Formats: sequence, C-alpha cells, structure tokens
Amino acid sequence: MGKGQEQIDLFNAELEREARRPIKVWNQEALVTLFDSVDASTIYPADTGGFLGYGQFFSVYGIALTGRITPRQIERHSRRWLLESYDSKRLLIPAIEAATIANASERAGNFYAAFHAHLALVRVGLDAVFASEEGMSEFFKAVAGEAITQAIMAAKRFADHVWSLRERAPEKKLVHVTLGSSAFITYPLLCTQLGETLALMVMGSTDEGDRATAIARLIKLVKIEPGISKVFSDSQTASVVAICRALATAGEPELARSYLKKIAFEALNLYANRLGMASLEDDEQGEVDRLVGMEFPEIRPPQRRERFMITAVLDLCSFLDDKLLYEDVVNDVQVHRMFPQYYRPLDTRGQFRYDGDDVVFSVNVEFKTTLESDHTYGPHLIDEPRTFELLDSFGPGAFLCLSLLLRDRYFPTTWTAAAPLRPL
Repeated sequence: MGKGQEQIDLFNAELEREARRPIKVWNQEALVTLFDSVDASTIYPADTGGFLGYGQFFSVYGIALTGRITPRQIERHSRRWLLESYDSKRLLIPAIEAATIANASERAGNFYAAFHAHLALVRVGLDAVFASEEGMSEFFKAVAGEAITQAIMAAKRFADHVWSLRERAPEKKLVHVTLGSSAFITYPLLCTQLGETLALMVMGSTDEGDRATAIARLIKLVKIEPGISKVFSDSQTASVVAICRALATAGEPELARSYLKKIAFEALNLYANRLGMASLEDDEQGEVDRLVGMEFPEIRPPQRRERFMITAVLDLCSFLDDKLLYEDVVNDVQVHRMFPQYYRPLDTRGQFRYDGDDVVFSVNVEFKTTLESDHTYGPHLIDEPRTFELLDSFGPGAFLCLSLLLRDRYFPTTWTAAAPLRPL
C-alpha cells in the first residue's frame, strides 16, 4: 500500500511505449469535483439499469448528506458495484460513488460511515484484481492498493475525531461522549468502532508514527474503557478479531488474552442469563429489542442459541494459545446447548460477496474439548484454504478491510501471531 501512483506511472509508461493512451486515476477530492461537473449520461449507461443505478445512488447520497446513513446501507448499495468483468471505465462509477458518499458523510460528521464507503471500494478493487486478465492486472492492483490506503486514512480520521472527543470529555472517558438514554448501546458500540479502526491502522498503516499512535491508543482503550468488552451482537465479531490480532501483532499477547476472556464472559452471559446475542441479520432496532426485551413481553424476541461470535472466540483462543479459556468456553457451549456458526470463504470471487454461492455456512460447529494445533480443533477450518491468492500481494490489511465491511468472515487460517506488516 502507499505506492499506488508509482504502479500507475509504470503501467502508463508501458502503455505509451505501445502508443496507447495512458490511464488517469483520481484521488477523492478530484473524484468529487469530477462528479459535480460531469454529465451523468456519460458515466451511467443510458439504459434501464443505468437510470436505476443513477437514481438509487442519489437516494443513498441524500441519506449520507443527513449524516444518518449506516454501514449496512453502504454495504448493500455497494453490491451493485460488483461486476462479472471490469475495465478502467467500469471502475469509475464505484470510485465516484464511494468518494462522494464518503465526502458527504464526513461533511455531516459521520466519519464512521465515510470509513465504510472506502471499505466498499476496497472490496470492488480486490474483486477486479482477482478477476482481471493479464493485461489489466497491474492497473487493478494499483487501484486496489490505493483504495486500501484511502480506507486506512479514513480509519485514522475517524479514530482521531473520536479520540479528540474523548480527550475533551470528563475524566477522559468515552462514556461521557455518548451520554443520553441510548448510551447503554452507543457507548460499547463506539468503543468497538474505535477499536477496529485503530486495529486496522496497526495492521495496515505504513506510517510508523501513525502506527505507533494507534498502538498506544488501542492499548489504553482496552485497559481503561469497560465498554470495549460489552459485546451484544454477532456483527461485532469482526471488530473483536481485529482488536485481538492487532494487540498480538503489537507485542501485547497477554492484553489480548485478557480482553478475549472478558469478551467470552460477556458473550456467554447473554446466552446463560439473557436472550442471546443479536444476529448478523438483525438491524439496529433488533439489537436493542434483544438487549432490553427480556423485561418487556410486548417486544421480547425468542431465545437465540446460534452464535457466530463464539466460533471466533474459540478461533482466537487457538491464535493466542489460550488452552484454558478454550476448554472453559467449549464446556459452556455444551452446557447451554449453543450452536456455534461459521461462514467459510474459499479462494474464489465468493470471498468478496456477502451472498457468495460458494461461501459455506456451518449451522453448528462441533469443537473438540481440548485445543489442538493446525486448525484441527473444529471441522469448520479443515477445508478452508491456508492461504489466499491476494494475501501475498496486499497483506493482512486488505483482508481485515473485507472482514470489517462484510462482518460474516474473518479468514482465521491466514492468521500468524507475529506476521510482519508488509505494505503493497
């Protein structure tokens, strides 16, 4: 990452030697300016699909301008950007829409939504690389690398914004940033959002100063803010994975184990004494109903025993070599008759799609009672690839971007405890 323009220049030099026109790549500000001045009919196809796409984008853009757009809405809209095949022109619509949504969200103060708009563009860039023919692969690699860099920069802007609010708050605690009737859910949610963006900076930033700041902030966040471990939804699983991996990579495995133990306690408690954890499919209202519905029969949802989070907790026990926690969690899973779930991606284009046809869903992963090495402690990882084609080119930051966007996969077979952070 960080050398996207250099790759573009090399590719354009080759095109010019062949007497072909060079390819232009715009940064976010230039894309927004271009969008403001361009005739839409030159960007969107002049057919039914093009007009529908044009209208749907402006509907999403309007919500972004209000500051109320959600990551879920951005991800769903960005599925339209995924195509069977790509060329430089076909990447223009995703690039313009992502930059415009991100710019509108930031202007409205929604830095986290802006971050997700960049994540959505990363997914398209990686899909284009994976599907590209030989002649365009270097161009698509450069575009994807630059998209990853922009996502990390957006993560930094969000983290800086939240941290500045925290530093000005009483006692320098995030709970005072989210005061109000909804703080019981917005406070832990803000903690995990801050944790995941700091983790992405730790795992993917090429700026040593930014990375050092992110490590220091992440350590302080995990040590001081109790909300960081108050999980309530399977959609937070990707955040928990990111935080644990970043702490271990930063040389803090004991802190990662301590954090994971608190996560396991909170998650198991929701099943033993409450209504379970909200699912990946639950919207914001569904998450609140499950948290408070036990006391109100009128909105009380049924008990839920399926758990995506628990599968990740056990995979993280293996990653952090915490055999005792692993055995305790497996025992509780069996006692309370929980059903650990898992979504297994393959090294295909399905890895970039929420509804990929070849992403295998495991309804109930039966874990062994003792932790074994080489991913043999559970059947969910036996057939999962041990490496992915794009991992060598883009490093762990790219796959962390995918996890944080899609929320239902986290690529545990690619984890290594002390993996060097190698930029593109």
